[in-house]
Amino acid sequence: MRDDERVLYGPRDDQPLPDIPLGHFILERLKQYGDKIAQIYVDSDETYTFSDLVTRAVSVAEELHDRGVQPGDVIAVITKMSSDFTPLLVGGLLVGAVTAPLSPSFDNRVMTALLKIYQPKYIFCDPNFATAVEQVIPHLDSHPELLQFGRWSAWDEFIQRRSSPNYNPMEIPSFWEREAIIMCSSGTTGFPKGVILTHKSILAQMIVAIGPHVELMRSDDTVLQLSPIFWISGLFQQLLPLVSGATVVILSSFSADKILKTIQEYKVTELFVSPNLAVMLAKTPSCNQYDLSTLRFIMCSSTTMSGKSQAMVETALNSRLSQWYATTEAIMVLGHTSRDQVKKGSSGRLQPRVKAKVVDLTTGKCVGPMVWGELCISSPWLTKGYYGNSKAMVDDQGWFHTGDMVYYDEDECFYVVDRISDIIKYKDKQISPSEIEELLMQHPGVKDAAVMGFKCKVDHDECLLTAVIRKLGSNVTEKQLVEYLASNMEEHKWLKGGVIFMESIPRTPTGKIQRHILREQINQGKKESRTTA
Repeated sequence: MRDDERVLYGPRDDQPLPDIPLGHFILERLKQYGDKIAQIYVDSDETYTFSDLVTRAVSVAEELHDRGVQPGDVIAVITKMSSDFTPLLVGGLLVGAVTAPLSPSFDNRVMTALLKIYQPKYIFCDPNFATAVEQVIPHLDSHPELLQFGRWSAWDEFIQRRSSPNYNPMEIPSFWEREAIIMCSSGTTGFPKGVILTHKSILAQMIVAIGPHVELMRSDDTVLQLSPIFWISGLFQQLLPLVSGATVVILSSFSADKILKTIQEYKVTELFVSPNLAVMLAKTPSCNQYDLSTLRFIMCSSTTMSGKSQAMVETALNSRLSQWYATTEAIMVLGHTSRDQVKKGSSGRLQPRVKAKVVDLTTGKCVGPMVWGELCISSPWLTKGYYGNSKAMVDDQGWFHTGDMVYYDEDECFYVVDRISDIIKYKDKQISPSEIEELLMQHPGVKDAAVMGFKCKVDHDECLLTAVIRKLGSNVTEKQLVEYLASNMEEHKWLKGGVIFMESIPRTPTGKIQRHILREQINQGKKESRTTA
């Protein structure tokens, strides 16, 4: 629904929010599902029931309380996919602590800067990351204690103590707007920021996601999680099963065949993947050798996918695919519900309780259907801001400007074009690199591609250059790719800047191209070639 001012509204949702802190709500839901299997960690061969998670979470909460952790204290967690993360997260929430997951892949500079902002009381990490973390601790004013996950360590005091069978969570004052979790932004354009998720914002999102309108997850579902817990997608793949009663199967490392085998072996019903990974699975030669009949729903987010690729994936995996749009700051914004007729290539409609507008980049005025503009959002689960940064995240009217170029059709289905900062301008044209990358990925000799704009020597406009990873055994040439694109796209989208073949293209763990890093690599390569010429 949209009003006369072209502001669009998601469906009304009158489900009341529970008037309890987030940790209390999760604990109550965990108790409802008892001995049903909650989590299966394939790589470490660990299985936990919902009752196991209750015992482990309460044990952690009691130990944190005994160690003097207070509401508002920050607990940093550096792990990719440890089975100890869930009890630490829930246990921390039960005492009002703020959990801050961090990527183990952050270099010393990024890790130090973020931890200086967070000033955690404790840092928990996998043993193989301990040495790197120890180098950071002397730079922190909070002098945190470092605890390593795993047996025969101080972590045993948290996870193996005898928890009280009549545990009552402590009262947490003013919990609605209190920080619950700090998640890192994707860092696609530069330095990641700590995004604050409050008790209210997470509760509101979870209630809608498992409610009757969206029904993203049911108690009879088996969900396959591939995304690490330090990204918003991985966090909610952990949280939603806890409150919906679904079983989550977790892979910490994977290949296409390993994913397909896991779907078959564990009878997975829901798969959450990036578009790039979905296409890779569909193109895997052995795909049709696996029984994927239980798979009923594939959810893709993080980057765009064309209608053609979406149809190809649905055919290959014999499952319905729904594209969603989410950001760390606004969580889930757009998507198709379980009953929607999916429009290929679309990221769906506004979710319940969300309102949005698409504004012209020059005038700031709202535009109508089929016109490109920036997506601006307002919702109950819009995040509080960036930790340690007093700068307002929203404008003076309460709108969050996403930085994403989108448009919507007459049915109010949205289509994501690209990041505004990634849009390439050539003469009077605006070019989406994602559209060209999508076409290049369909070439039989291309494994991955990233398109950039570089200044042309002749007319000083931006010319398109692409970085390409060849498929194994492929000998595709620059000339072939340039001609391929020229025969399939308008002239202003041709690769007039040429093709560079690379061994890898920098991406975030959720599949987004890190264009600022790629640009540095390409510029460095040009300098080196001039030096050696």
